[in-house]
Amino acid sequence: MPARCPLAPGNEDSDEEMRHLIVGDRIHAYRIVFTTHNETVIIYDIVHGARDIY
Repeated sequence: MPARCPLAPGNEDSDEEMRHLIVGDRIHAYRIVFTTHNETVIIYDIVHGARDIY
């Protein structure tokens, strides 16, 4: 299921496939950046949508 998420912006600089998922509603949205290894999901960052991440 994690493979359905798009590649994260800036992914071309990484050796791993960094993916991201937006969860929540308009006011309380979060961006989760993660990778997968076999059956394991490794979460690298959880950012509130109000933050400027770029």
